[in-house]
Amino acid sequence: MQNNKEMTNAALTDRQFWSEYWKTHPIVKVSRHVFFLDLVKDLNGKGKRFIELGGFPGYHCVFFHKYLGYDVSLLDYYINREIIARVEEINGLRSGTIKVIEADVFNLHSSEKYDLVFSAGLVEHFQDIPLIIQRHTELTSDEGTVLILIPNFLGIYGIVQRLFDKENLKKHNLECMKLEKLKQILSAYKNSFDEIQIFYYGKPMIWLEQKGKNFLPRLIKLISLFIGLLPFRGKWFSPYICIRMDKQKPLQ
Repeated sequence: MQNNKEMTNAALTDRQFWSEYWKTHPIVKVSRHVFFLDLVKDLNGKGKRFIELGGFPGYHCVFFHKYLGYDVSLLDYYINREIIARVEEINGLRSGTIKVIEADVFNLHSSEKYDLVFSAGLVEHFQDIPLIIQRHTELTSDEGTVLILIPNFLGIYGIVQRLFDKENLKKHNLECMKLEKLKQILSAYKNSFDEIQIFYYGKPMIWLEQKGKNFLPRLIKLISLFIGLLPFRGKWFSPYICIRMDKQKPLQ
């Protein structure tokens, strides 16, 4: 989720942005009922390794360790170790369960490979989409999986952002939210992955970042509860785009 202006791949946010962002967000307990649960229900992480790119403060690491059994790591160029320790404590994990790699994902030189390489809300903060996707694949083991979640700002969620939070919208690369463009990029991996899937994901949902005591995000959240009851999916209604790449076809 977090990216540095100094990175070889120009990013749309910097350390100061993420430092301020996490100062205003309380530490929470992670539920087993994450929004992407049905995307990972076929995975068994026992004896396997997981890494999240842009993973600070470690919420997804908590889920994948606590509920799926993975040995978990997070890689991010912005790290606050006190916050990670609090995330572990609040979620009942032993200190040090989450292995932390404080590094620029584009300057990381490592021979380590992982059975599941994950990111949620990372890709859209970069200009060079093929390169950030490539970094995911380079960290994947011989029988591994890449799972990427990208917010979809080209539907109703994006309309809300344009109306009420243009500054936040500027921090996102909308080109990576075009399915045809992503399909073209992913076609380069058809010989190295056995199965590649890309699709709109999730029930209708809208939201705004909470800033101070502004009532609008709370109102939007309330409206979102009703929108979520609509039976629509796809470009205009789904809040995410999912990319899943498997080096072995998933069990049916």
